[in-house]
Amino acid sequence: MSVRTRLLSGPIAAVAFALGTIGVALFLPGYSHLRQDVSEIGALGTPTRLAFAILVYGVAACLLVFAWGLRDLGLARGLSPVPAHLIGFVVVSEIGIATFATPDPLHEPFGLLSLIGFQAPGMLAVMWRRDLSLKPLVDVSRIFFFALWAATALILVPGFWPPLAVAMIPVAGLAQRTLFLAWFGWCAYVGISLRRV
Repeated sequence: MSVRTRLLSGPIAAVAFALGTIGVALFLPGYSHLRQDVSEIGALGTPTRLAFAILVYGVAACLLVFAWGLRDLGLARGLSPVPAHLIGFVVVSEIGIATFATPDPLHEPFGLLSLIGFQAPGMLAVMWRRDLSLKPLVDVSRIFFFALWAATALILVPGFWPPLAVAMIPVAGLAQRTLFLAWFGWCAYVGISLRRV
């Protein structure tokens, strides 16, 4: 499989996640994308548990192939493979989330593992900046890195500040989706832009 083909797995993961979560949630009566976490689609005891797990395993596989392509392209250009290796943390996180459905006590630790992987855009921006032909990619990765941190703060800060936690209840699902939008948006952008390199 060529590097260009592997890089296409980034946008494929983004589309699969977006359409898959919307589609699978249609079979979960009363589910609200605005109020509820994505993990609740595949919670233990729900009729959508298996479909959601299959979706998340598929997204993890796409991200693994994408990371492989990013690694090989970076090495071919004399650039660090660290951004690709960080994506591996998101892959492990996705597999853990699908395997240990909420409310399993391992679900949250696997979810938090993805925060390590979400540093990939920042590492790409820092470690690939010397290749001037990739300046647009580096600049956009920097923007996505800050967007990921802002979205992460939006999700985590309410846990330490109870008044904000109460205020966030009606839009908790939307807040979580900003994080996914930033992550999968970056994967899609990188996969598409690097196919031209």
